[in-house]
Amino acid sequence: GVTNMAAICAICKSQFTKVLPYYGMDMDMIVSVHQLVSNAIILTGQTSDDDDDESEDDAA
Repeated sequence: GVTNMAAICAICKSQFTKVLPYYGMDMDMIVSVHQLVSNAIILTGQTSDDDDDESEDDAA
């Protein structure tokens, strides 16, 4: 089934977050297209956030 709905702009996203609870859906079901793209982009040499946390723990 459908788990998320993508909105093209922030205005659309803000309007749907007001309507979705009326139909019994969680407000976090709507995401922005910009958020989807930013989560999908992987840059060469990029490390995950988990790697950064581990290096900070080692330094402490």
